[in-house]
Amino acid sequence: MKKTVKVSVIALLLLAIVGCKHDEVSIFDMEFASMSVPCQINSHSMEVDSASKLPIDIESSIINAMKNFEGEPYVLKTTIPSDWYLLSKVESFSDEFDIWLIASEGEPIYKVLATVDLSKREVISAIPIVYNVGREMSKYVESEEWSCEIDSLYNVVVTKTYDKLFSLSDEGYKEGESKNKKVIDRYFIDSYGNFVYVEKPHFDIDYTAVIQFADTARMTIPLDESWIWNEIALHERLEPMNILFQTSFKDFDQLSVYNYSGEEVDIVDVSELVKKNNTGYILLRKGKAPELVPYDVATTCLARLATYLGIEMPDSWQTTTEEEVEEEGESTTESNTLSDWLW
Repeated sequence: MKKTVKVSVIALLLLAIVGCKHDEVSIFDMEFASMSVPCQINSHSMEVDSASKLPIDIESSIINAMKNFEGEPYVLKTTIPSDWYLLSKVESFSDEFDIWLIASEGEPIYKVLATVDLSKREVISAIPIVYNVGREMSKYVESEEWSCEIDSLYNVVVTKTYDKLFSLSDEGYKEGESKNKKVIDRYFIDSYGNFVYVEKPHFDIDYTAVIQFADTARMTIPLDESWIWNEIALHERLEPMNILFQTSFKDFDQLSVYNYSGEEVDIVDVSELVKKNNTGYILLRKGKAPELVPYDVATTCLARLATYLGIEMPDSWQTTTEEEVEEEGESTTESNTLSDWLW
């Protein structure tokens, strides 16, 4: 009799366990909110639901993607978390795969974009898109932050910034030790659900250039005629010396530099310099850090350029008065309005 009771209890326990397993809902069958595109994804924390924890095989694929991806690597390396959760879905253009936004719990903040095969229930491709970490040392603080934008054509842009700031009160601090780095990695999702990395163009052309810029999106005062006179003066004096010159008004994080034949010779990020002044000049030389010259008359820019290049200022650079330029260009500029030159 006792033996029969023992067997019955064990049978009931087994049935209960099996019943619980049947009650579990696969993450593939759960309902999640879906983000529409275009959209932006940043490091703002989002609470994860324990019920949305990924299966072990999906987690393994995500961890592998965190270690092996095309693009700029992490500057501040941390231990990759082992537990990952599905935050939401991103609307997909295909019935064959879903696009998942996946995150780790706690800090540092990691977020991953993954495409998932619906029939095989496995990850097709994945890339890290958000990362936020900082640390404070005895003499400096440093931080790294990634954010992401997805456009309506499913182009994925991951912006990665790194900052290292030394304490100005530190006696051992040397000017120039602080660092600021910004990199943009671009991907697109192909029809098979793969994230395809867009290779950055590589230029081997040596050049020197002056960019006369105005961030018109931030300006409250319109440009006046002095802008035109400076543009004419600089162009006329720089081109004979094979120093490139152009004016720019936008896209300072991915600014194309062109030669006088209209061919692209480089793409540079001068956005941090432009933030310091709405108008001015950027001095560029291949292999040398860009330099900002606040907006002033052309001769001031040319004097700074000579110093930047480590040369004596040529005589032809020392006389660029507005009257001289106006006299030289009177016959060709008289009928042009300011808007004709700027736009």
